[in-house]
Amino acid sequence: MNDIEKLKQQTKIIRKKRYYTSKLEPNRKKLSSMNDRGASIAELQRWLNAKGIKVNYSTVYRFIKRV
Repeated sequence: MNDIEKLKQQTKIIRKKRYYTSKLEPNRKKLSSMNDRGASIAELQRWLNAKGIKVNYSTVYRFIKRV
């Protein structure tokens, strides 16, 4: 086994799993629906902020892209 393979195995062992759900998850359907109807990411971010969910633009973008 060469050095690179050893390093890759170590990385797999070290890498942590994500065990928490996104704070956007409860709003998944609404966000998806609003996005499908033409709402921009910035508008979705403002909607979330109005509901008291502080979230960054990039977080909303990644969440919508994943949906």
